[in-house]
Amino acid sequence: MNKKILLLSSLSLVLTSCIYSFGSSSLDWKNVRNDGNGIYAISDRVANYSLSFSYSSFESAMKKADEAAINKSNVYTFTGEMNRVNNYFATLRDKVTIARARYYAEGSSSYKEKYDELYDYFLSFYTWYYPFLLHVRDSSDEIYNSFFTGMNKEEIDEYITGFKYDEKTKALDKQITDIEDSQEMKYSAFIQGYRSGEIKEGDEKYQAYLSESLDNYRLLMEKGNEYASYFSYPNYYDYVYKMYYNRDYKIDFIDSYIDYVDTYVIPMVEYYDKNVDKSILNNPSKKGLYQRYISSNIADIYAYQGDAVDAYVYSMGGSMSNAYNHLKKSGLYIFSNLSNSLGTAFVSSSGSEPLIYFSKDYQNTTTIVHEFGHYFAAYTNEYNSTFPFDIEETHSQANEMLFNTYLTTYYKNDPDVDVYKFIQDGEVYDMLRGVIAPMMVAEVESYLSNNLSKDNETLLKEIKENITDKYKNYAYSAYWAAPVVSSSGYYISYATSGVAAVGTYIQAKEDYNLAKANYLKLVGYPEECHDIQKFFDYSGLYSPLKEETFKKFTHENLYSF
Repeated sequence: MNKKILLLSSLSLVLTSCIYSFGSSSLDWKNVRNDGNGIYAISDRVANYSLSFSYSSFESAMKKADEAAINKSNVYTFTGEMNRVNNYFATLRDKVTIARARYYAEGSSSYKEKYDELYDYFLSFYTWYYPFLLHVRDSSDEIYNSFFTGMNKEEIDEYITGFKYDEKTKALDKQITDIEDSQEMKYSAFIQGYRSGEIKEGDEKYQAYLSESLDNYRLLMEKGNEYASYFSYPNYYDYVYKMYYNRDYKIDFIDSYIDYVDTYVIPMVEYYDKNVDKSILNNPSKKGLYQRYISSNIADIYAYQGDAVDAYVYSMGGSMSNAYNHLKKSGLYIFSNLSNSLGTAFVSSSGSEPLIYFSKDYQNTTTIVHEFGHYFAAYTNEYNSTFPFDIEETHSQANEMLFNTYLTTYYKNDPDVDVYKFIQDGEVYDMLRGVIAPMMVAEVESYLSNNLSKDNETLLKEIKENITDKYKNYAYSAYWAAPVVSSSGYYISYATSGVAAVGTYIQAKEDYNLAKANYLKLVGYPEECHDIQKFFDYSGLYSPLKEETFKKFTHENLYSF
């Protein structure tokens, strides 16, 4: 995950120029029922949003604020100039968020150009901000104290250092982004060949891709370590773990986590594989419902789930219902069903409020519930963007598992309730599998961080023998090669959050109302915090950091068979 996206998401994917809206901008799933070809909807607020921005005015405001600090002006003059800067910057963040989403939705060069233009303005703020902070630090006591209110000297120094963004960091950032982008290109070519059968596991092209990925990884670590040292971190992983992902642990945490996954998670995945009864798939109508639920969109007339999602959210009540109502009535949303959209789903909370986006192939019920978990947290909690990624992903994945628990209650009198029980078991299984593949990536990262002195041939041999062979039933052996470069340090969050989500599911089966209340407490954590265990102590949910949670991973607790 490159810094360009992280700046926006520190803030976790088709439309045409003919805008479709609902007049009152109220999203109703019944109004977008369709035959499986996807939802096409855009809120009036997005459709009518102007992307024009006067950079010259913003630049003038920054210059005047800087001059006020340098000249030690009256504190009221300084505050007034700084407020102008903040207002322009807030407006710019909103425009960057909208422009990015419109580009993803349409895939058009015009929106791409507008997004790049606005993002360049966005980066110019960071280029200006670090020297400005130094000027504030050296300004009058009144200006210094008014700007850094409530912070001690150590916190101020750390804050200023965290915003180093000068020509050196800008150049290194570009080099790192270029390495990440080149890896994505390598992966795209590889996976196309792999899926078509042109590339086979273990053949020359397969091995060449892995070796080239290691070369890219070495380049990333070289530039990343240089970047980290500029911020006084000993290595790139220490830097990204704290500065990108807000974690309180370091990469050596992975080594202690491996045994938990091996001992408790993999056996439950294997149990499902050996014991699940798939006879339901022999019934054409039930198989059709199941397949459409998994792969089609929430408003597909053949597997419509809009009412179930509505009922779930309103059963949760309180802050979740408020966020959901805002999203559907006046929020920022885009559902795209054209082939030229960029295929993904995301919530961007970089602006004054979150925006949610779904492309055609990412509109199934589970994905919408997942992304709404992100939206809910971003909309209701001002501290959300400061939380560890492990917690931010728990917001979304635990929401999936609570909905999954609710599903069979909602359909308890439905003639196809057996299909929904089968779906429920499968969703738990998928969540457990979603722990294993990220764990493989994290384990490879931990190994590589300690063994880069070895040549590529040795590294690949040892990775295969000691890591990927262990996971071979649940992820192809080259799975790790893209994310260790393009999303360095990220995937361990998927492992911990997946465990937390399954723990939430187990607690919900024990006492649904308690799990529901605890989940709402987790999302509502009342202050900035990087200590992951504190979130679970506060909320009462089962912690993914404790072995006692893993010990609850039994087939009796997880499956209906």
